[in-house]
Amino acid sequence: MDIHKPGPMHSLKDFLKEIATITLGILIALGLEAGVEAYRNHETVEHARASLRDELQHNRASLADAVASARSSEPAVKALADYLQTRLTGQAGTPPRGMQLNASFTQLNTSGWEGVTATQALTHMPLEEAQALARVYAQTRAFNELEAKAESHWFDLAALPADDPSAPRPREELVQEAASVKLSLAYQKAIAEGGPSVLAGYDRALKVLGR
Repeated sequence: MDIHKPGPMHSLKDFLKEIATITLGILIALGLEAGVEAYRNHETVEHARASLRDELQHNRASLADAVASARSSEPAVKALADYLQTRLTGQAGTPPRGMQLNASFTQLNTSGWEGVTATQALTHMPLEEAQALARVYAQTRAFNELEAKAESHWFDLAALPADDPSAPRPREELVQEAASVKLSLAYQKAIAEGGPSVLAGYDRALKVLGR
């Protein structure tokens, strides 16, 4: 590319014209650069939104299943807790029959959110959108912690011996079992009662994202 030096300037008018030409060229270059950057940011945000929508929709379905599972298993765990409490009072009691201690646990995904924060796409999103996403993923992390603890204690229930009401049991053993069952019941209640607020957070985030 040939670069031509400005010709000789014979007046202030020529000088101002040359300055205006240079300034205009710089402004055009800066405008084009800003346009390219804005387009890149727009593409980054749209990709992030698509990724987050998929992740949130998948998480919401898993979350709804986990809440339904906690609600369905809660009566069986309560019946077992009530029975062990009866045994602790010295009464024989009647152990729950045909009780199915079934529950499903899940860990909600956060990889989409981690990708968005790594690419800084969040900084280019509207404030309302960014806040809704930050809130729902904070809820997601808290729910994952609760699910992990609930699952860990749930498997302790499978180790409980089949109880014979006529057989004597050491009190220390009954106390330990009753405490384990009460803890599992507390976790199931927390999931069943706290899950709907997390689901509502997912609905708000998906609405902001335009589903």
